[in-house]
Amino acid sequence: MKPQYIGYAIGVGIFLLAISWRLSRMRGVRPFNPGLSLIVPGVLTAFASTFFIFVWPFTPTNAAIVAAAFVAGAAIGWWRGKLMHIEATEAGGLTIQASPLAIVFLLALIAARFGLRFFLLGPEAMGGNGVPSPHALAIDGAFIAFAIGALGVARLEMFRSEEHTSELQSH
Repeated sequence: MKPQYIGYAIGVGIFLLAISWRLSRMRGVRPFNPGLSLIVPGVLTAFASTFFIFVWPFTPTNAAIVAAAFVAGAAIGWWRGKLMHIEATEAGGLTIQASPLAIVFLLALIAARFGLRFFLLGPEAMGGNGVPSPHALAIDGAFIAFAIGALGVARLEMFRSEEHTSELQSH
């Protein structure tokens, strides 16, 4: 077996373990801390900023594609945030029930990224020296912007919804 395939197999194995773990956590109601929910978008934005500043090939076309991907992700994130069921408990805490569609959405996003890179770029996705081509980086940039829009706006919508739930509970 080629070393390249071993790397893919290890990556797929880790990915499947992570998805299994995430699915098991999504089954029931869990405590919700709105303040902590804003950490993930912040960390993702920091990583994405590093990518866009140091790696991503800037062109006006790439910038327009990334902006459109962010807007599309934000729209889907808002929708996802509205679907999350946040409830106040009698003890004064909050609980959240995630939708199983969230994991399907994540899987579809990852499959779309790999599919686009393969079908649009084929073997040229990776240059001869193992460095991704500018086109592959442009596709990655669009998916990163989409993910930040989707996750960030979903978390902001849940935060806003939590404030509304707490306000209703206090009356």
